[in-house]
Amino acid sequence: MRRVTPTLHHVEYGEAVTWTPPAGAVKFLAWTQPRVFTHDDPSPNEELAYGGAAPAWTEAGGFDIARSAKITPEGKGRPLSGFEATATGVTATWAALLTLAQGVLTEIVQIIAYGADGKAISIDRYAVPAPSSTDAAMIAAQERRVLQHLLASREAIATRGGVKAQTRGEADQLEYMDLPVIDRRIAEVRARIAWFDQAASGNILPRAELW
Repeated sequence: MRRVTPTLHHVEYGEAVTWTPPAGAVKFLAWTQPRVFTHDDPSPNEELAYGGAAPAWTEAGGFDIARSAKITPEGKGRPLSGFEATATGVTATWAALLTLAQGVLTEIVQIIAYGADGKAISIDRYAVPAPSSTDAAMIAAQERRVLQHLLASREAIATRGGVKAQTRGEADQLEYMDLPVIDRRIAEVRARIAWFDQAASGNILPRAELW
């Protein structure tokens, strides 16, 4: 039994994937991840939510080099613009990769080449960058703005006897906030700032007591 270690290729933003069969390959298959939250089995009840198939590689096509024949996916399959398997290999545009990633997944394409004995001779996997999350330093800056607003509100509350805001609409409305309440909120925001400042400086697990 021959075991092949998958090779992971990291795709940079905007790059396309071009894969060429290795020497000795007689056919290859391309695999992709199934859709997240698919609804392949429509139900009369439109309110029914279907979570889709369990995570697994799904055959997306390939090519039989020895017979010069294209291999189409079994079952329904779904043609994807920019994703193509031909005798010369597999190509996938950046737009196609984004479609496959669905804004959630990272490893999205797997290509397996097979030798004459039917065993895999190479396995290549392609991963796009993980979905971007808000930078810790940016969150800390946003929290500082919140802190400035809270401090200004506290000063106003202290000088106006607890009146936080007065709105005019269908009816005049006054909202009151006690100083201890806003002081607790200020302390929470300061703790968040300290937490994200540490995260931004490289400590990915800041002290829990700061949170």
